[in-house]
Amino acid sequence: MWLQMLCNKALKKVDYVSKLQSTVSSASKSKGRITRKRNRELLLAYACSPYEGFESAMGWGRATEAAKRYDTWVMCGNEAEADINRYLSEHGDIPGPSFLLSR
Repeated sequence: MWLQMLCNKALKKVDYVSKLQSTVSSASKSKGRITRKRNRELLLAYACSPYEGFESAMGWGRATEAAKRYDTWVMCGNEAEADINRYLSEHGDIPGPSFLLSR
């Protein structure tokens, strides 16, 4: 049940972002520029943290590597929130991944 709610929440956010991208894309085409859309990827990670053990590091590594090529949405548990916020405050924003934390 919670996974279905989380997926619905993620899909609503992804839909909102894709609407914004299509607006920007159509505006770019009207100015004579052709923009290429990036593919989107939804990643489910049991654990995702740059500071914790092996499984958390795997989730973090997959998320940041996928974000280099795709618009990436990462669904993970809320126990990762403190580590993600700490990393972002120390290193600045990472271009690409968006994190959806289950509550």
